[in-house]
Amino acid sequence: MERLQKIIAAAGIASRRKAEELIVAGAVTVNGQLVTQLGTQVDPQRDHIKVHGKLINPKLDRQEKLYLLLNKPAGFLSSRSDPRQRPLVIDLVGPYRDKVHPVGRLDFQSEGLLLLTNDGAFTQLIAHASKQVPKVYEVKVKGKPGHQQILQLQRGVILEGTRTAPARIEMIE
Repeated sequence: MERLQKIIAAAGIASRRKAEELIVAGAVTVNGQLVTQLGTQVDPQRDHIKVHGKLINPKLDRQEKLYLLLNKPAGFLSSRSDPRQRPLVIDLVGPYRDKVHPVGRLDFQSEGLLLLTNDGAFTQLIAHASKQVPKVYEVKVKGKPGHQQILQLQRGVILEGTRTAPARIEMIE
């Protein structure tokens, strides 16, 4: 028996957090019954799990793992959906659109390497803050940041109510 949101994430449907949102929103059924309770335990080998009416593959170890590298252009959102209807990175991967999700995210106007996969365990390993996988970002800014701005980045900034990890700053002129 495993938690439903973990199975949905491992199937590559969504991150664990997004899987929880799908469950609470009423988008998930198990054996034909609507499930909205987080932490619901299911048997991935026996139970029929559907997300938005689509049966997910319960035999997770047999699912072919896909890993895509995308040079994300500016002006695309690192997401599978957007209520504001902005362009999505998922729209750039052609026939893989419905099979993968972005690993982590880059800002809408940022560009650079982005991983996409259907491997939920890989996504958790790479993207979850608790795993402390180092990431390197190269940022070009207009002008020269002030001393206080550099110190703020070095301490970490507050995003969505959580302080980011401290940043190591290298100035290249």
